[in-house]
Amino acid sequence: MMTFAQKARQIKAVNIPVLIKQELAKQTKTLETLQTDQMSEGLNAKGKKIGYYRNRFYAELKNSMNPKPGKGYVDLKLTGAFYEAVTVDIGAKEIEFTSLDGKTNDLEEKYGSDIFGLNEIFHNEFIEKFEPVLVEAIKEKAGL
Repeated sequence: MMTFAQKARQIKAVNIPVLIKQELAKQTKTLETLQTDQMSEGLNAKGKKIGYYRNRFYAELKNSMNPKPGKGYVDLKLTGAFYEAVTVDIGAKEIEFTSLDGKTNDLEEKYGSDIFGLNEIFHNEFIEKFEPVLVEAIKEKAGL
């Protein structure tokens, strides 16, 4: 049987920042999916609409393909290549979203760098999914 002091030392030995980064690295697919789900609703990282199509015929075509953002609002998806190339980099201090698609620079220039990153709603959705995973990892690492 482990004493309270031994258990306390075991818990204290868990390097929480390292563990968080390790667990985040396992969640890249979830983060990428949330990013593309957010874009498909026509929203950027600030929770604002990405943009509006000027050509009403194109807006109608896009609305028939994806009505979620609302008629005329940009969702950054035509062929799907941009979405399929969305990737996440778990850095030391932040999570960086991008797309490896060749149109990325043009789209960022046109609609702003805020096309990447999770807005408050999608961020909270991720936290709800991630929190129990992290708690389990901490418990396992601490031997609880």
